[in-house]
Amino acid sequence: MVGNGLTYRLSAPMAFGFRGGDGLNKTELIGAVVKGTGQSKKVVGNVVDEVINQVQKNVKKGEKVSLPGFGTFERRQRGARTARNLAPARASR
Repeated sequence: MVGNGLTYRLSAPMAFGFRGGDGLNKTELIGAVVKGTGQSKKVVGNVVDEVINQVQKNVKKGEKVSLPGFGTFERRQRGARTARNLAPARASR
């Protein structure tokens, strides 16, 4: 969830084997691409950063970004939700 009630959703296919758990963070992704391509960590990091920037830029404009075999990113407006504090306001005696 991002401010102003906007939500960014990623639909990733199961082909990648992401079924929960810790997943893959950005550093691990960069390391895997470096290992697979032989490119430098700096070059791969710059490419990953630019891909993320382009996806964010286009989603912010309201465009749907679809990367076949990976996922779909889109901006959705959601209604406000009521927050609840489950902890008591003060300690009871």
